[in-house]
Order: sequence, then structure tokens, then C-alpha cells
Amino acid sequence: MNVRSGWTIYKPADHQIVDRNAFNDEMRWSEHGDTPEQVMAKLPSKRRAINESGFFSGNEYARRISPTWVAEHRSYFRKANDDFKIAARYVKRDRWSDAIPIWQKYAVSSDEKVAGRACYNMALASEVEGNLPLALEWANRAWKQHGLKKARQYILLLEQRMAQQSRLDEQMKDM
Repeated sequence: MNVRSGWTIYKPADHQIVDRNAFNDEMRWSEHGDTPEQVMAKLPSKRRAINESGFFSGNEYARRISPTWVAEHRSYFRKANDDFKIAARYVKRDRWSDAIPIWQKYAVSSDEKVAGRACYNMALASEVEGNLPLALEWANRAWKQHGLKKARQYILLLEQRMAQQSRLDEQMKDM
């Protein structure tokens, strides 16, 4: 089945088009059987095929215009010292607020490696708490002050997330 759908979203108050998109896709169903009748009996009815195609088309457009949850995976430093192991146990139980004071203490350590790891972990904790600007500050500290190379990639990721959040806030401000 070929699906062609068009979507236009208007902002009536401003008499403007907010978004317009055309969507084309092909959906296929296949079944096996000993006779053509058996195969046809297993395939969806025309009505069901149309409904499934329309639902699929609507979902694809919704993904385009709507925020969606995406699972992210982050790693953090657990083995800089024994206190980091304690903090890791807190994190494992989703008790980030108990791990934060441990990492804060080591963020000013004279050991650059430990301080960098603590700053990196503080960046992660800030991201988990939803404070992206603070997460970026901590990640920059890990990279620029303590030379933690892993933080550079994380900084880029945080900047991308902040840009996406800004775009979302702009799109949603009048909704």
C-alpha cells in the first residue's frame, strides 16, 4: 500500500503556517499459505490496511514535530578512590543527591586526575537533575582546568542538548 499524506499546521492568531510536510511511504504485508485463499485470509482487510497505514503516517509526522523521550546512556567515574566507590553505590540506587557532596569535595582536589573525574561526575549529576547550563560548566571545568579528554565529547553533547532545548522552548512558547 502506498501512503501519501500531507500535513499543514496553522497558527490562526498570526495567520501563518507553522509547519508543512508531505509524507510518502510504502507498506507491505506478506503471508504464506498453501492456497491463495489461505494467504488472503491471513492478510489484513483493505480497511485495516488503510487504518494501519494512516496510523503509521500520523506517527511519523508526530515524531517530526513533537518532543519524544530518547534513552541515553552515560558512564561516570567510579574508581578514582574509595569515596568514588561509595558515590557509585548511591548512583546505582538513583540517589544522586547523596553522591554530589562526595564529588564536590574532590572537584577541588590537588590531584588533577581525581578533580577532573569529580567535575565530570558533577556534570552528569547536573544533567540528571535537568540543569544543563550547570552541567556544561562542570564539564568545561573537567576539560579546561583539569585536562580530562573525555569531557570534550560530553561538552559537545551538552551543547547540542541545550540547542535542542532552546529550539523546543521557542516552538512551544505560544502553545
